[in-house]
Amino acid sequence: MYKFTAPYGKLTKYITVFTILFLAGLALFFFLMDKQISYLSTTLFILLVTILIFLSYAFSPLGYTVDHKEIKIQRIIKSIIIPLSAVKEVRFDPKAGDLKAARLFGSGGLFGYYGKFRSADLGVHDRYVTDCKKSVVIYADKTYVISPDRPEVFVGLVEGRINKK
Repeated sequence: MYKFTAPYGKLTKYITVFTILFLAGLALFFFLMDKQISYLSTTLFILLVTILIFLSYAFSPLGYTVDHKEIKIQRIIKSIIIPLSAVKEVRFDPKAGDLKAARLFGSGGLFGYYGKFRSADLGVHDRYVTDCKKSVVIYADKTYVISPDRPEVFVGLVEGRINKK
């Protein structure tokens, strides 16, 4: 089994840090305004923000593995399995992860770009990207865009395995 990490690109880091700091600042602001906003409302807001941040991280890609039968997109909640038998093509394409794609459902920067997206080049696709410059497109039963730490090595490995069929 080969393992690849899902490193954060600069923009993902900035969006994640800014979003968390903004939400924490907003929670602190509500907490300090104890006369206008009740402690219960503030507590509920802090709880909801904590859940939002946890779920965003739990559904984000943490890494990728390739073995003799599948590609696995590792997440805390529900990892994604792509059988190698379903893979038709895989290619390194830094432009595939561009931010011009429309997000249909998912995250647009908090811990990465993941979920359903639509772009002119790929149509509707599933994206599990943390660094747009390392984007790899996988054409299988659906189209996937991922961002392993060593995209060229990942593509070579998968191509070698799907060409043995």
